[in-house]
Amino acid sequence: MAAVHPTAELGFGKGTNELYNKARGEYQPQVLSHLRKAVKSSDPLNIVEIGCGTGLFTRALLAHEEWKNNIQSYRAIDPSEGMRETFAKYTTDDRVVLTAGTFADTGVESGLADLVVIAQALHWCLDHESAAAEFARILKPGGVLAIVWVQEGRDKAPWLEQFRMRVERDEGDAPHTRSGLWRQLYKTPAYTQAFTPPEETVLPYIVPNTQAGVIERGLSSSRVAVLGDEQKQEFVRDAEAILKRGEGRVWIEEEKGIFEHPHRAEIIVSWRSDSPSQRSAADTLGFRPKNVTQDMIDTISNMFPDIPPDNIRYDLLRTGSVELSSNKILERGFLESPPPAYFTLYPRDANAEQAARPAQARGGATSTAVKAPKQTLIDRYNLKDRVAADEPSTLGPEDLTTGKAPWEDSAEKREASLKERKAQMILAARHSQSAARRMLAQQQKAS
Repeated sequence: MAAVHPTAELGFGKGTNELYNKARGEYQPQVLSHLRKAVKSSDPLNIVEIGCGTGLFTRALLAHEEWKNNIQSYRAIDPSEGMRETFAKYTTDDRVVLTAGTFADTGVESGLADLVVIAQALHWCLDHESAAAEFARILKPGGVLAIVWVQEGRDKAPWLEQFRMRVERDEGDAPHTRSGLWRQLYKTPAYTQAFTPPEETVLPYIVPNTQAGVIERGLSSSRVAVLGDEQKQEFVRDAEAILKRGEGRVWIEEEKGIFEHPHRAEIIVSWRSDSPSQRSAADTLGFRPKNVTQDMIDTISNMFPDIPPDNIRYDLLRTGSVELSSNKILERGFLESPPPAYFTLYPRDANAEQAARPAQARGGATSTAVKAPKQTLIDRYNLKDRVAADEPSTLGPEDLTTGKAPWEDSAEKREASLKERKAQMILAARHSQSAARRMLAQQQKAS
């Protein structure tokens, strides 16, 4: 199989990409912000962009406030000499290394990347299995694979649907985004074994444009760029007629010929599995589980002893937050029971259940041992006096949600600060629980 589709090789060949670089729209800041949230690491990042083209996405990311000061290296890869030529002309940054390569052969070292991103290019992938294996090879455990599309909002205006149909009329066998064939990537064994299920976000937006700008965008399409001069002239005449009718067009400044050009950005992210067990958990549960400790389960269990521990763990796997799960209980009075698949990961301890039953039920002798009462968090942190005094917590809702605290200048002060913060969280949870109980009692009395 050829490494590059013939239409891309011809349409994006040497000397053909100035119009592409001029006509294609910029990537919106909210798209780049969404990607930054997906990459959890705060260390200087190593980024690999495959199918970098003329550098439109690269330059937008390098200039973005949330990215520009946190990039260690940026590998930009494209098979087209013409694309790379234009990229090098307009992209000047010492962190960027531009090389030839394909989806299945990037030439990047194994385990280098915190982020592998493909913007407006995956439809040119000819071998999804090999590509998925390459993405997995070069990503660090926990690294992000991001597929970004910028599509025209053809469903928002009749003129735009007519224009896009005219662009696609001569496409032949050239791959295009709308076919959805690129989604085969997510069904390959190499992907399912190495990545979490994809998470998709759509961000609609409007950009101003003119008739000339829209036509230039059409001419920059690979399927139009390969046409002869007469066919291109025919395309321009047809496009001008569509825009002259302007069905559903919304003007911004009609006297200047500027109108709304609807767009939508689609961002699909998935994470390189940290381990086979994490991948298995995501497959089984249908979502990427958060880290849950026994102390988190015990914290909620001590506050709400009537809630089954499995229900607590299952909700924590989703939220990753004692506060969020506790608030659910306070608002709803319960946590949902986990599905049967959960118990394949966290089987019930049959021995513990058996030991908890009375000895008489098993036909044995009656035990004289008395089980020690379970220590509560109030006891563990010596908070009885503060509870008796009905001392309120000094933490607000934002403090409980973000977990932010000032950084003390010594280990002793940090330990004391952490201990006090835990105490404040316990007091806050107890206060909220007491308030909820009082409200419920009042409602029952009123009814």
